[in-house]
Amino acid sequence: MSTDTPGIDPLQALRAPRDPACDVFLTGPVFLDIVFTGLDSAPVRGTESWARGMGSSPGGVANMAT
Repeated sequence: MSTDTPGIDPLQALRAPRDPACDVFLTGPVFLDIVFTGLDSAPVRGTESWARGMGSSPGGVANMAT
């Protein structure tokens, strides 16, 4: 919250003098994206596919915050 913006800062007690003047507040669903790598082909319904690797990253609104 900027010092020239009137209002209540619920995090005021936690802020240090050198902290930024604003926070980011995002709303929306948060997901964990799981990405499979090294597939021989696209998955087909009703069959199994083996992947050579896997990774994960924030998804949904969380990827806008990172």
